[in-house]
Amino acid sequence: LHDVSPSSELTGRVEPVRQVEIRPRVSGYVTAIRYREGAEVPAGTVMFTIDPRPYRAALARATADLARMRARADIARVDADRAEQLIVARAIARAERDTLVSTVAQAGAELKAAQAALDLARLAVGFTSVRAPFAGRTGQAMVSVGDFVAAGPAPTLLTTIVSIDPVYVYFTGDEQTYLRFAARAEK
Repeated sequence: LHDVSPSSELTGRVEPVRQVEIRPRVSGYVTAIRYREGAEVPAGTVMFTIDPRPYRAALARATADLARMRARADIARVDADRAEQLIVARAIARAERDTLVSTVAQAGAELKAAQAALDLARLAVGFTSVRAPFAGRTGQAMVSVGDFVAAGPAPTLLTTIVSIDPVYVYFTGDEQTYLRFAARAEK
């Protein structure tokens, strides 16, 4: 003879610990769906591709704007340094020197704004690849290649993904089953 643990068969349902709706962070046309519906995907898997061409063009423009602002800041700095030398020699008015020094500060602020615009453009290019935020099972694709998807306040639903490990299991049982297990747990 051997001991057998008490057991019962109960009806339950399994629910994911995490579930997320996959939505785009940039607007554009879907150029590729890169997963199989219902498949398990690792975290970071590219699931959808949104046409990156307009975002790459914006990145190139932001890169050029940053280069232009750097050149403007450099020339403003050179002019301000020259003005400092000329003010010592009393060759220019103090107001003119102050204007050139202020231009350096403005150019510095414009340079920071251009850098921020470049960073945003780089992010937008990255967002054209819609990735799985965590490992899980994918849902049905709600869009097709060629569909326009929108970001913003009401972004288009692309698909869903649910975690598969770990999961929650919910079940109900009668009071008699509960009391039997509770009594066993107290021993």
